[in-house]
Amino acid sequence: MKTAGICTIVVAGLLGGPPPSDAVVGLSGEPRTRAAESVGRTVLEFRPVLETGAGVLAAEPSVVDEQVRPASPSSPSDAAYYITAAVQKEFDELDCSQRENLVGGRVGRPDEAFVTCDRPSKDAKDSDLATLAATGEISKYILGPVEVDGSRIDHATAGIETLAGGDQGTRWVVNVEFDSTGTRQFAAVSERLLPLLPPQNRFGIVLDGLVVSAPSINAVILDGKAEISGSFTRDDAKALASYLDPQEEKSTPTRLWIMLGSLGAFVVVLVVALVALVLVLRRKPLSPTQPYPGTPDPAT
Repeated sequence: MKTAGICTIVVAGLLGGPPPSDAVVGLSGEPRTRAAESVGRTVLEFRPVLETGAGVLAAEPSVVDEQVRPASPSSPSDAAYYITAAVQKEFDELDCSQRENLVGGRVGRPDEAFVTCDRPSKDAKDSDLATLAATGEISKYILGPVEVDGSRIDHATAGIETLAGGDQGTRWVVNVEFDSTGTRQFAAVSERLLPLLPPQNRFGIVLDGLVVSAPSINAVILDGKAEISGSFTRDDAKALASYLDPQEEKSTPTRLWIMLGSLGAFVVVLVVALVALVLVLRRKPLSPTQPYPGTPDPAT
């Protein structure tokens, strides 16, 4: 099926939370999930899913026969090519119940497979991670090469969702439009993934090295328009849209304002301390023979 309707990218984890297994990309009005936790990074990628599983250590290592690996990939979804023995070992040994594997910031080479975890919910406690990983609520992935990246976004705006049939909903979303290259790339990705069997009919939306959603494709998207949806507040949606929109002035990164806000109290205390120090230094110094105030006069 081909459609020029707005694609709905169900995002779990830009503010946290892995996506449900039945999340799909199609027309507006598809299921929503949780919103994003952080929007201060600059790396947004769309990669095909090659393999996925619960985010725990593999019970037994998988065996990959390198001798049958093809000389070149038939497509970005060619698991036989991209999943080498080294990639499979990294996947088997990745433990997404460990907080250090859930902080992001590690970005893979765009032309190679990439192994990573879901971004956890912002309210997930360390004591909950083992259960979340074991049940697959935090999954791990082998992703293929980057097929569309954030640089292909031509415009992004925040607004209220549009439901199937054109009615207005109540949730805040981010509407994204790809440039001409991104539109062609996104159409080609959706067309290729549509007939594939799970999990290879899915693509991972990767923000700052962690999967924020891995929806499946249920339609070929031709117009390059996507709606990134979740449990966004108005400020969340506007911040994310501003971050994604190349037309927005970004001389001061979003994270800088967050950092400055958290340091505000410290700065105030520091300024007060400096003022007090200056006042002390400007006091008239005592003469060498003048006793310090409060000490007895030896002559009495």
